[in-house]
Amino acid sequence: MFFVFVKLDRVLGLTVSSNASLDCDLYSGTVVYTSGCVLVLYNQRKNKQFHIINSLKKPITCCKFSKDGKYIVTGECGHQPQCRIWEVSTGEQVASLSGHKYGINCVKNIIIVMDYDYI
Repeated sequence: MFFVFVKLDRVLGLTVSSNASLDCDLYSGTVVYTSGCVLVLYNQRKNKQFHIINSLKKPITCCKFSKDGKYIVTGECGHQPQCRIWEVSTGEQVASLSGHKYGINCVKNIIIVMDYDYI
């Protein structure tokens, strides 16, 4: 079996169902938006993109920076959608919230207290 590993270099376009699919970190100026199962972070000062790919390949419908800009919360659609919390500096998922029956259309500000004890 032969595997080819590719790296996503740039995303052209976006998937927007509402204004909840775009957000901007007020401190860094980084813009985050959804494009299918990819969360795109665009740094306008450096003209660079950073990508967070939803490993379950579910389309991301909404996104929001935390107030301190360290985390992004996303909502998804499809069967058993979840809210996921991503650490911006690493691109790693740090938490997920399940139990939604229908697609998630909007997420609000999140507050993370005491090393993920409360969300």
